[in-house]
Amino acid sequence: MSTAPSLTELGSIESARAVHETMTLHRALDTRLATLQREGELPYFAPALGEEGAVVGAMAALEPTDWVFATARESRGALARGVSVEAFLAQVLGRAADHAMGRQAPGHYSSRAARFQASSGVVGAHLLHAVGVGWAARTQRSGEVALAFFGDGAAASEGFHNALNFAGVFRAQAVLVCRNNGSAAARGEAATETVAERAIAYGLASERVSGASVGAVRAAVARAAARARAGDGATLVEVVTTRLGEAGSDCPIARLRADLVAAGAWDDAAEAALTARVLASVDAALEAARAMRAPDPRSMVDFVYATVPAHLADELRELGRR
Repeated sequence: MSTAPSLTELGSIESARAVHETMTLHRALDTRLATLQREGELPYFAPALGEEGAVVGAMAALEPTDWVFATARESRGALARGVSVEAFLAQVLGRAADHAMGRQAPGHYSSRAARFQASSGVVGAHLLHAVGVGWAARTQRSGEVALAFFGDGAAASEGFHNALNFAGVFRAQAVLVCRNNGSAAARGEAATETVAERAIAYGLASERVSGASVGAVRAAVARAAARARAGDGATLVEVVTTRLGEAGSDCPIARLRADLVAAGAWDDAAEAALTARVLASVDAALEAARAMRAPDPRSMVDFVYATVPAHLADELRELGRR
């Protein structure tokens, strides 16, 4: 039996199964948190339902020493970098166990250990941060690569153009991944048909792939990372995606599952067991995070001031009396 291209691009059947499990976990977590946001428990959450192939496929192409700069929609990519669901939910719910001390907006995850940088609330700003790290990697002659995700709306931002220009001039070791689902609020801001071809003006390499094939995404990002490590500069990868439930949507999880079934490496029983295990782990992690204590309000100035101003010190003492 021939092996589907997506399985070949993922390296092995074992790797494909692992990617399938990560995408399944990604969707289960997104679905659960989107529900909590609608119910009012979370003030904000940005899901990426149906676009898991773009996120998980890109993560699968990186080395542990590489850096990731994500938006809120790709924050679940941290799970593929070894971050636990419980640690992620501690941040989402603003608990004391969050190493960011509950100061980030929900879903704007960061982890120094996983080299997963905090999401920026300013559209396109993090692209400059990523190419800066990619430039530092080049000047230090390290093999590290900085990968930045962004949506199609950010392709119209000044940060996008500044970042691409900087990356082209300084040959930064960076990979810029546009998750293009065609939902940008602003349109008609560029004469090009695709985001990928905008790289030409800045002297960057580019590729355009379907986000429905997690294997194709992994392969494209792996080629881009290899070019960066070889000193050949940055690459703009446009991943064309469709949100779950929209007309013409092609689900990356369903496609990979079908490929595994066709290869004799998956069946209904395995799928049922995976679904049950993933849902149970998400629910258990959520209950554990809910049970965690909230940050001490007096910690709000920790790591902010060398010397706490007198007026804030008075307020902190007042908090301590309550």
